[in-house]
Amino acid sequence: MLLRQNAYQNRLIFTDSSVTNLIVSYISSHYQENISNESFSNLTGYSISHTIRLFRDQTGETPLKYLTDFRLRMAKSLIIFHANLPINKISELVGFSSPSYFTKQFKDYFGKTPNQFRK
Repeated sequence: MLLRQNAYQNRLIFTDSSVTNLIVSYISSHYQENISNESFSNLTGYSISHTIRLFRDQTGETPLKYLTDFRLRMAKSLIIFHANLPINKISELVGFSSPSYFTKQFKDYFGKTPNQFRK
């Protein structure tokens, strides 16, 4: 529940595009799950390439890039508010299947590893 509340405090993009809004809402509710471009295509009813193009035209990034950024922002919130949670548990909670991949993505996004950020 705390993760969902934090989703609304983090950057959510809402536009005039119903496809974009549908994807953003889906991500905010399901980011902990395994999500693919096919998931977005099934959600919108358009082909994968058309769904990606519509989203990118509205937001400047692909749905999977938005999903990754969203997960990283949620992880940052967990690190700040739950200092006792292990990093591998945080990576799992926000939808990353590999703690090492999570650490790499976190460092690329924030410039520090999760442990460095925590300190």
